[in-house]
Amino acid sequence: MNGWSAHILWLIVLCIRPAYAQPMPSAIPERLDGLAHNAVVSLVQDQAGFLWIGTADGLHRYDGYTFTVYRHRPGDATSLSNNLIKALREDIHGYLWVGTDRGLDRFDPTTEQFTRFQLAPDTLSLHQRGVLALFTDDAANLWVATNASGLYRRPTDRDTFFVYHHNPADLHTLADNGPWSMYQDADGTFWVSTRNALHRYNAEADHFDRFAWPAPHAASPPNVLHTSGSLLWLSNADNTFAFDRRAERFVPLPTSLPATHVLHAPAPQGLWLGTTEGLFWLDAATDSLIRIPTNASPGAYLQNYVRTLYEDRAGTLWVGTLSGLYRINPHTKPFHHLGKDPASPYALQTGTVMAVHEDQHGVLWVGTLGGGLTRLDRLAGTQTTYQHQPGEANSLCHDLVWSLHEDLDGRLWIGTDGGLCVFSPETERFTRLVLPLEAPATAQPAINEVVQEATGRLWIGTYVGLYEIDPATGHATHH
Repeated sequence: MNGWSAHILWLIVLCIRPAYAQPMPSAIPERLDGLAHNAVVSLVQDQAGFLWIGTADGLHRYDGYTFTVYRHRPGDATSLSNNLIKALREDIHGYLWVGTDRGLDRFDPTTEQFTRFQLAPDTLSLHQRGVLALFTDDAANLWVATNASGLYRRPTDRDTFFVYHHNPADLHTLADNGPWSMYQDADGTFWVSTRNALHRYNAEADHFDRFAWPAPHAASPPNVLHTSGSLLWLSNADNTFAFDRRAERFVPLPTSLPATHVLHAPAPQGLWLGTTEGLFWLDAATDSLIRIPTNASPGAYLQNYVRTLYEDRAGTLWVGTLSGLYRINPHTKPFHHLGKDPASPYALQTGTVMAVHEDQHGVLWVGTLGGGLTRLDRLAGTQTTYQHQPGEANSLCHDLVWSLHEDLDGRLWIGTDGGLCVFSPETERFTRLVLPLEAPATAQPAINEVVQEATGRLWIGTYVGLYEIDPATGHATHH
């Protein structure tokens, strides 16, 4: 998935999230306009620029304006095998591979027809033959993970699938037939997570080396997150842990590690973990996990909740929490608290930080929960706070700031609980953009996210739907 598609996924997810401190509207749409179902499972953008959206009720193609829906048609072998789309992947030839709850399909964009591939034998149930995940490696192999019939590989130059099943008599096979997650690290090594073990693929021997999950992490199959130095990071519903690829062993992290929200790997020396209970540093050299203290009260887990991590160009790590904004030197790790402190030159109007952005001039912008927008000029050592002024059209829309985005022209787009506005650094004035609403709504929606494509087009995520904005004219279209 490319970066643009990933941003659109977040927008769709955020569109169905209610705004903070705002009652649930009486008429929230069950589905996004144009989508057949509001459960979005997979996305991919093809070579032609179309966005493909896999949902629980069919496959959608979005051309930037309208949706085209593809569904299973009984009796038509050239239609989808099933409407529950689990995975999407485009190969180097431009074919779109679709994993459904009943199997694997290939879509030909020229004929707009699907070809179905039966990978598993008829002795298995239809659900067991379903496809859970798709992956293409650096050699252009298509890997297909199924619900319970094993793993399949299709080389790009052959119309043949090679199958990898569990064989109790062969330790170089999968530990079970339920592959869950696939990942390729920076060294080109292919990894597979199943219910019972982590697997490393040996391409030369065409077999797998397996590493059984340690007892504390075997409750549910983990997803492979990323690599940091020699460590391969994994996380399931209960635990976040790692596998040392050089030592071929799992790192003994504490089983009490809280749910991890964000990960940041500044260098091979370690990894920052932002969790519901604060910030942790894992030292890759010593395998030691260190909880970074703040001035919050011990046990005040909600106040230590790390919502966002951001590293600026100077290497400073900025940490947004529900108890304020922190900055940290990654080498020495002392904290400087920039919360609601009148004695501080960087005092915020409230201690809760919702968004952080560093602009092209190195100025840090901080969006807060009810305290407005703060501009921190670290070179000059000054701060300026912008707040909503009733009756002043050129002031901030609302003092609860959800999101910040700097566009290609250097303007700052601010998503607030009272709508969308744009800040011009030249005039230091805000311009409010009025989004089109559907009856009976009258108030501008909370703006959860703002994302811009390379073409300049802006996408706005709200709890009432997805908006597309032309930044040159300010024209907004509701999808």
